[in-house]
Amino acid sequence: MHFLAHQFVQREEKSPEFAFGLMLPDFVPGFTKIYNRTISKTPSDSDLYKGIQCHFSDDKQFHSNVAFEKLNRELTHQLVASGLSRTELRLSFIAHLLVEMLFDRWLAEKHSGLADKFYNHLEQLNIPSVHLYFDSMNLEHEKNLSLERRRWFLEHRFLYQLHNSEQMAMGVGRIYARSTGRVITKNEQFRIIESINSFYAQPIVWQALLIR
Repeated sequence: MHFLAHQFVQREEKSPEFAFGLMLPDFVPGFTKIYNRTISKTPSDSDLYKGIQCHFSDDKQFHSNVAFEKLNRELTHQLVASGLSRTELRLSFIAHLLVEMLFDRWLAEKHSGLADKFYNHLEQLNIPSVHLYFDSMNLEHEKNLSLERRRWFLEHRFLYQLHNSEQMAMGVGRIYARSTGRVITKNEQFRIIESINSFYAQPIVWQALLIR
C-alpha cells in the first residue's frame, strides 16, 4: 500500500504518532530489516509502535488481494507494450509501485481531504515522542533519517501532485534508483508516463483493492 491508502484504511481518528508509525516503513529505506532485527523484538505500548505494526498488517492483506495481483500483471504488460525491456528494467517492480501510487491518486480524487489529513498529522507530530521511542532501542541513525524524511515530505508535499503523471514517474524513478542502483533514463521515463496515462484511463474498479 501507499501513503494515502494506509491512512484511508485506518478510518478511525488516530493520533499523529500512530499516523507517523503507519508511514515509517515507507519513509525509511530498509525499514523492514530494521523492524525484523530490532523493532519487532521490542514491543511497546506507544502509538508509534502500534502504527508500525498496523502498516505491516495492512500491507500483508493488500498485497495478497487478487485484484492487486491482477492490476500488477496488467500494468506490467502495459509497460512492455510501451517498449520498455524486461531485461533492462524490473518491470514488475515498477508496476507494483505504480499500482500503489495510482490507487492513492484514485483515493485522493474520491476523498479530497485525505492528503490534507496526511500532512496535518506530520505537522502535529510530537517530536519528543519520536526521540524517546527510537532512543529506547539505540536507533539514532533511523531516528534522524525518519525525521529528515518528515521534513522533506512537509517541504515538497508531493501527494498533492498525484494527478501529475510526470511527477509520479519521477518519484518511481527515485525509488527504483535507490532500490536497484539503476537510473531510469529520460526515454524510459517518457514510456512510463505514457503507460501511466493509458492504464489509468482504463475502466478499472479501484474499489476492489479495499476488499479485505
